[in-house]
Amino acid sequence: AAYADLLERYRNVVSLHISGRLSSTVESARTAAAGFGGRVLVHDTLVVSASLALVIEAVQRMLDRGTTAAEIDAFIRAIPSRSGCTFGVDTLEHLQRNGRIGKGQALVGGWLGVRPILALQDGEVHPVGRVRGRRAMIPAIVEELTRRAAGFEHIDVAVIHADAPRDGERLLERIRDARGGIQTTR
Repeated sequence: AAYADLLERYRNVVSLHISGRLSSTVESARTAAAGFGGRVLVHDTLVVSASLALVIEAVQRMLDRGTTAAEIDAFIRAIPSRSGCTFGVDTLEHLQRNGRIGKGQALVGGWLGVRPILALQDGEVHPVGRVRGRRAMIPAIVEELTRRAAGFEHIDVAVIHADAPRDGERLLERIRDARGGIQTTR
């Protein structure tokens, strides 16, 4: 219904979705788009969350200045090599619930105060480190972000938090202090 509504006003629709390796949304979108004769261009961005917001903003800028479907496709295909999402979690509970770690690991990790540092790589979540204690998460995230962004002169960074605004502000400050060439979004 959303595609039909948009196609009444626009010639084509560019439909950007979170990683198909984490959600089946993109497959549902492809199924829905099949009925519109190629006028809906569905893309699996292989990113999630704030990274997806940055991709959407970039594609909108491309559309505003005038672009082609091929240029958008090339941009989307380059995203995995040009973007990342690094994060930490306060508790291992959700990782245990969705089967990423076992109950024993969650229990022992909780006792020891272990906090995993995770990153989205090629559309999937992978552990990239672990720290002991909540305070160590922000420096570890900044270190991982800095390492992954080392080859880029300028980067866009979006900071989000789950009901921890002070941590979000502290992370944003540490990122800005980590290196030049960073544009941040909240």
